[in-house]
Amino acid sequence: MVGRGRVNEQDNRSQEEAFLASQCVQCGLCLEICTSYEDGREFYGMQVMVPMVRVLAGSAGGKDLSLLEQYREHIYKSCEGFNACEHVCPMGIPVTELMAHTNSIMKRRLHMEEGITGGELEKGDSI
Repeated sequence: MVGRGRVNEQDNRSQEEAFLASQCVQCGLCLEICTSYEDGREFYGMQVMVPMVRVLAGSAGGKDLSLLEQYREHIYKSCEGFNACEHVCPMGIPVTELMAHTNSIMKRRLHMEEGITGGELEKGDSI
């Protein structure tokens, strides 16, 4: 019974994160100030990450390994953690909170699916 409560807490948390992400108006201010985002770099930027949170928060999206791999390569490994994006967001979206939650989803699901060890995913843990 306790296990089910934890699952429900995680589901509630994911729903809250998806709701926060749904408030993004795709204005692009996060990309304008981002030190990680440049043409030709692998970083997609928060403008892409925020809608990705909505997909990953759903049970089907979080099970899509290709989407999780794209998140890991183009967001998780590429964000320098300056977090200026959060300060310029006109909607006040807590980008670092969304990213931390999505990082935990990614780590947990990739670990379950691929047997990846936590040591391989340490970069960005504090994001």
